[in-house]
Amino acid sequence: MVSAALTSEEPVFPRLASSWVKRFVFLGTGTSGQVPAIGCLLPAPSASSSQSNNDGCRACHDAVVPGSKNRRGCCSLAIVGGGPRPQDESLILIDCGPTFYSSAISHFQRNGLRRIDAVLLTHAHADAILGLDNLRAWTMGGDIQSHVDIYCTQTCFETVEATFPYLVNGKKATGGGAVGELRFHIIDAHRPFQLPVHGGSGSGSGSRAPIEVVPLPMFHGPHGGPNGAPFECLGFRVDTLSYLSDTHAVPASTSQRVAGSDVVIIDALNPYRHLSHFSLQQALSFVLSLPAPATTTKTATAALRQQPGSGRPGLPKLALLTDLTHNLEHHSTERELRRWNKEMQRRCRNLGQGATTSSDGSSVASANGHLAETNGAASAAAALGEGGGPRWWSAIWDEHESERLSGRRSLRLVDAFTKEPGPLQQRQQQQQQQQQQQIQGLSLSDDDSGLQLPQFHVAWDGLAIEMGRPDT
Repeated sequence: MVSAALTSEEPVFPRLASSWVKRFVFLGTGTSGQVPAIGCLLPAPSASSSQSNNDGCRACHDAVVPGSKNRRGCCSLAIVGGGPRPQDESLILIDCGPTFYSSAISHFQRNGLRRIDAVLLTHAHADAILGLDNLRAWTMGGDIQSHVDIYCTQTCFETVEATFPYLVNGKKATGGGAVGELRFHIIDAHRPFQLPVHGGSGSGSGSRAPIEVVPLPMFHGPHGGPNGAPFECLGFRVDTLSYLSDTHAVPASTSQRVAGSDVVIIDALNPYRHLSHFSLQQALSFVLSLPAPATTTKTATAALRQQPGSGRPGLPKLALLTDLTHNLEHHSTERELRRWNKEMQRRCRNLGQGATTSSDGSSVASANGHLAETNGAASAAAALGEGGGPRWWSAIWDEHESERLSGRRSLRLVDAFTKEPGPLQQRQQQQQQQQQQQIQGLSLSDDDSGLQLPQFHVAWDGLAIEMGRPDT
């Protein structure tokens, strides 16, 4: 019997700005296994037909309820940008996995999506490419479009060619029916490339011009690369939107490319570690430790902090978690994130957003700071977050402890906050903050309550978010 759907308060997202992106729609937010997991729904061999193999999996049992936010297809994102009129819009699709077609049926019409101007492939795993054959529905008869442009690395292309030889070379089709008309473009994982779209740089109404897409190379598994190296996967940055759906480690050079984004969409597979994906706690660490943008000067840094709702330079306004398993039930995870976000904000304000002292005696950077020297016993690597910047929050919250406390379907973020310091220690920390600001050459007002950490939320299939134009 289908139970009533689980619920949680609807999030209110911050205002996001982009010179090209108008909105983005999640077509899938799950892993290759999707949610629900069939093993959680089918009866155990020795159980009655009404008793499932895992009655305790709230995410999977809720996922079969129509409209459930726990229902998750394979990761995919539609990015819409361009001019003010629908005919002046272009659609960029990131990944095209086995659930793409059913997701398109569910979400294209209601979000005004039609023509696919470009498909960006992150990697050649099944959950990212097995829907490429379904693109024939867009090109058959030319009713929607004559062809679809696919952008991928050479390594990814070779796997696609081996999997779908007839999509790469139409002469290899067996003649039993129409096949998709796909045009492949090989990109360099370490160089930005241009996409011809509506509303690109220098284009007028109804015309097409290029926009720049920045690849975000990262690692997605300890093996699979050349000579035993980790398997490389791509994310993509389109203007102020950065998308990193499959990663267990992000190079510092990639974090620098992400810095300054308004919104970061990030892999958060489980409430504990995995070999080829970020845990939810690692996802938080990545976003919180992003570096300042390379072009940020001291003057620009001070200016950024005067903007309402702005945070530490480099941090986004919004971070959305994707690539989730059934171990992270949507509504309970969203509630825990809100509790954590609220408590983290309060702790930062109580500590004056200044340099604080961690339990091992090392000095760490604040939510306002760029960098601080570490003088304790902890190694330099341990003092850095997943984004490559300092773990400025280590005196407040321990993501490693959160992973230890969490288990299967048990996310515990708030329990990993440290014991708050007494009044004397707080005064000492505030003095350290003032000293650190003098070292950095920054003068901040005593009232810095306008500082905001990024909002963290769980994405869901069908979530559509608007982006406005930057203020001029």
